Amino acid sequence: MKAFLINLERAKERLVSAQRSLEGAGFSVVRVDAVDGRAPGFAAEDFSERSLRLLHGKRPNPSEIGCYFSHIRAISLFMESGDEFGLIAEDDITVAESCGELIAKCVGFREHWDMLRLSGLHHGTPLRCIRIADPYFLGICLTRQTGSGAYVINRKAARNLLLHLKVMRLPYDHAFDREWLFNFKTMVLVPLPVCQQTAGFPSQIAQSAETYKYALFMRYWTVFPYRAYNECSRVIYRILRYIKIKIGSRSA
Repeated sequence: MKAFLINLERAKERLVSAQRSLEGAGFSVVRVDAVDGRAPGFAAEDFSERSLRLLHGKRPNPSEIGCYFSHIRAISLFMESGDEFGLIAEDDITVAESCGELIAKCVGFREHWDMLRLSGLHHGTPLRCIRIADPYFLGICLTRQTGSGAYVINRKAARNLLLHLKVMRLPYDHAFDREWLFNFKTMVLVPLPVCQQTAGFPSQIAQSAETYKYALFMRYWTVFPYRAYNECSRVIYRILRYIKIKIGSRSA
């Protein structure tokens, strides 16, 4: 399987580290030239500052904007490859050596997912659905799982992401974790076989994230209601998916 590795031209050490880790797990690495949101003269045309303010309560962060459109570029390259599945990866990850073999086993249950999450920065409260190989299982997260360090997509997920995420309204890891709006299915491989916190590189986004937040009273009236609606929708949709999978496995 190809791994489409997002990497800024100047981040040579990250490229070497991530490429070594991915190749050690059996992936063929395709470097994706990341969009540099801090480059002089950079301006994102497909970006809604108003939506970011109302839904996320933040001012535009050039690094987040670059990250968003880097993922869109990586997904576009995957679609151009003609492959059935592809791994989209950021360059600050460490990959378990067994990751490639685990994904191959997960592909055996492809009818249950279009996107397979392999990393995350929150626990996500996963519900166990399908045993893969001890201690790994396919699960469905009841709560938000931010971070977009590594995930496998098929062509349906890629096509729908490109269709619905053309305009940036949220940071990428918030935007793509809403599959119920985009007509595809997501599962997570637990324990997570890819980690974004052990490669030893500082975040290119999170270090300055707090400086972009609007004051609490400005966020209260729009961000909190949106997140309440979003999280309720997530829980309801994913519980129904979990029940459907469990009923299907018992009747099989």
